[in-house]
Amino acid sequence: LKNGNRYVFPAWQLDRSGKLQPVVQDILDTLKAVTTDPVDLLILMITGLDFFNGKSIKDFLIAGDTVSALQEARMVAKV
Repeated sequence: LKNGNRYVFPAWQLDRSGKLQPVVQDILDTLKAVTTDPVDLLILMITGLDFFNGKSIKDFLIAGDTVSALQEARMVAKV
């Protein structure tokens, strides 16, 4: 999300060293097939799908399950 002249990222998008997890860029690129609005992208990442028992992309990233996080993004984008 843009904050003034810089970007800020939710902590769950970062790795232990504070850098953006590499898979997050892949997820964002995938979700851009649906929307490019930053707030809408965030909503897509925090909303769980029934197919994944209500878990969201955010939940999978927090759990370290990047494969499921990207799989859910692809389902949302229907890619």
